[in-house]
Amino acid sequence: MSPSTFNNILKSHIEASLNLESYLNISSTSSPSTSEHIHPPLKSSNEYEAIITRCMVDALDSTAPARLTTFKPRAKPWITRELRDLMRARDRAYRTHRRRATATSLEAYKHLRRLTKNRLDSAKNAHIARELASASSPGGCWRVLRRIGVTARENPSPLKFFTPEELCTYYASVSSASPPLTLQRQDGTLTPSQYVSSGVPQGSTLGPLLFAAFINDLRSVLQNSSHMIYADDTQIYAHDYPSRISRLIRRVNADANRVARMGLSLELKPQRI
Repeated sequence: MSPSTFNNILKSHIEASLNLESYLNISSTSSPSTSEHIHPPLKSSNEYEAIITRCMVDALDSTAPARLTTFKPRAKPWITRELRDLMRARDRAYRTHRRRATATSLEAYKHLRRLTKNRLDSAKNAHIARELASASSPGGCWRVLRRIGVTARENPSPLKFFTPEELCTYYASVSSASPPLTLQRQDGTLTPSQYVSSGVPQGSTLGPLLFAAFINDLRSVLQNSSHMIYADDTQIYAHDYPSRISRLIRRVNADANRVARMGLSLELKPQRI
């Protein structure tokens, strides 16, 4: 469609809706003293805007009607012709079971579904392994993983939108940890300390970092026990000879009291002794 075609159609729609030709003829033949009685009643600017918009939509519908376009997903490089044939056989078995609804057709469909899934997983893993083996550097490995969709896009740093002081003040207002909160600027200096009063919001960007900073001193607090940390699950344990069980309990209790004084709440679950 050429621009002139659209312009002509739009012009005809506007002239039909506003009757501009008759309006201009009346304006040119009327005298100034009587023009206010001959002119058609003027519409408001909102009415003119609505009429022009409707005319543009009608012109677009007549010259460039909307069409439904279906975009097919990009073909997976590990799907071969044999796998496509297997997927078609699986789909045929599914349609057959929908028609017959017998135990035999169901078993046949389940077998093909299981076989197809195993073959697809194996082909995908083999393709990823080949791509990673061809990468010459760790950066190349990460590019391969991002290209095949294994890794998610990296979120931008909140420091691009807020200053360290603003972030520190915000998280201090929604965190329940008792030690003061500081953040490191890009130049290596620290922000002024902010005391926190409620919990770190779950799923926040800085939540894991703040939690790691909060429990970072746990190792120095435990004087008689060992510990294991996985995410937010911490286990404190100690061992000794059976003849020293009373001494062992006192030492573990002393460490538990030190942890409690840090501001951490403990959920004590005594294990085997």
